[in-house]
Amino acid sequence: MVHPLPMVLTERNIVTQPENPQQPYGGYQPPAGDWQNQGGYQQQPVGGFQQPAGGYQQQPGYPPAGPPNEYAQALKVDPGFMKTLFSPNFSYFVTPKIVSALYVVLMVVLGLSWLIMVIASFINNAAVGFGALILGAVYVFLMLILVRISLEFYVAAIRTAENTTKLVEKAEGN
Repeated sequence: MVHPLPMVLTERNIVTQPENPQQPYGGYQPPAGDWQNQGGYQQQPVGGFQQPAGGYQQQPGYPPAGPPNEYAQALKVDPGFMKTLFSPNFSYFVTPKIVSALYVVLMVVLGLSWLIMVIASFINNAAVGFGALILGAVYVFLMLILVRISLEFYVAAIRTAENTTKLVEKAEGN
């Protein structure tokens, strides 16, 4: 595999750029002394790399830099919740925006309904209350699993539709 970062040659070693910034240069420590002025590795400025003397050149296989092009136009800004909710053409989906809030609401409703059922059962009869406590918890747990799977199904279907739309737009652009 070709290392994606540039190689730096020194008089003593070949050192790759660090993958882990906590251990610069793979744990390599330069020798003590005035090694920077001896033609070795020059320290890069903090925060990035210096621009080459001739400027950056266009790399093959990458989109050109500069004014907006088809790559920038392909990035659509998602409208807000209200605009999506009342959009008559359904070009954006509202389900991914509300599914997490809906899941929390359904968890609260299931939990409160179980709690009310347990309290009412204990008021009626202690044996029935213990049965509601145990069997009701199992029922609520199974319902929570069913709700979660259903919501995941809807979100997956919508993500499939969004990705298919992106693929069609990309194919039409070529």
